[in-house]
Amino acid sequence: MGMGWGWRKVGEEHMLAMCVGEAREETRRASRKHQGSEEQREKKKKKKKKKKKKKKKKKKKKKKKKKKKKKKKKKAEYQIEEAKR
Repeated sequence: MGMGWGWRKVGEEHMLAMCVGEAREETRRASRKHQGSEEQREKKKKKKKKKKKKKKKKKKKKKKKKKKKKKKKKKAEYQIEEAKR
């Protein structure tokens, strides 16, 4: 990166962003105090992750089923075409 006139502005913006980030972290920490214990949070996180995984699995299964159905339909159509010939 060249040392033109723009570097100072970028540096200032970065510092400002850092300050904002730190302030955000402070408020996050403060709000965390009212959310319960650490293990409860971890438990909740795990549960959410498990739920997400289950949902993803279900979606995948549904997609697979749909694909199979489509393949079956195509095969049937092909067989009909073959019988006509």
